[in-house]
Amino acid sequence: MNNFNYERPRSLREAVSLRSRNAGAFYLAGGTDLIVQMRDDLLKPSLLIDLKALKQLEGIDMKKDVLHIAALTKVSAVEMDRTLLRTLPFLCDAAGFLGSPLTRNKATIGGNICNASPAAEFGTPLIALNARAVISDGEKTRVMAVEDFMTGVKKNALKRGELLSGFIIPDPKGHKGRFFKKSRIKLVDLATVNITVIKKGTEYRIAIGSCFIKPLRIRTAEEMLRGIKEPDARLLGKAARICAEEIKPIDDLRGTADFRRDIVFHYVKKLLGELTAKGGQR
Repeated sequence: MNNFNYERPRSLREAVSLRSRNAGAFYLAGGTDLIVQMRDDLLKPSLLIDLKALKQLEGIDMKKDVLHIAALTKVSAVEMDRTLLRTLPFLCDAAGFLGSPLTRNKATIGGNICNASPAAEFGTPLIALNARAVISDGEKTRVMAVEDFMTGVKKNALKRGELLSGFIIPDPKGHKGRFFKKSRIKLVDLATVNITVIKKGTEYRIAIGSCFIKPLRIRTAEEMLRGIKEPDARLLGKAARICAEEIKPIDDLRGTADFRRDIVFHYVKKLLGELTAKGGQR
């Protein structure tokens, strides 16, 4: 690990200013990804900007039927939040699949998305929920879809003088959803595939991770199911087949491309079937 300087700003404006003035600076949130990459000499920052003093970047709040999740909210807090357990339990499920309890007590939802792994646990549920990323330059904010914020493997849409401050989930009530993760080692390993499927009324959303350079929405399958309250097994199989065909997986140490396609076909059909059957969200 290389030598680096350390700053702990007391305001968002100070944090962004430090980052904009130092090309080799990195924000430190939970550190569960960043420190590992530094240890392995994959990243060599000249400055770490510790964001933990910025308490305004923590918390979960529902305002006028819009859910706000601040970027520094711990993964464990998402997992156990009462509002989320009541309205979006599948988002809590995704949190519970992120590493060990120790990791979840340190890692943040914003860090998981900023790290921009195609296998990010929060990638598929936030994308399926049409979540928006709130980006600040210390004075003004801009908002963009999480789907567009994650631009590629370990790449995001933040500019040098910006910081991810949180997420907005519009109209979160009334969703039924499922989150699924397949990995070699339960919980602690990166996903071979992860999937989120959502049903709200007769609208369906399907997002698949670890099968492209970023999580994918499969809109062709969504449109085929739109307006159908209880699609039959044949239609669910057709939607699942579309998903398996539209992903772009690779062969790697966690699984082959064909293995990923088989998982996607089987579990998209299974999860959609669970959502269309009578019962609760889970």
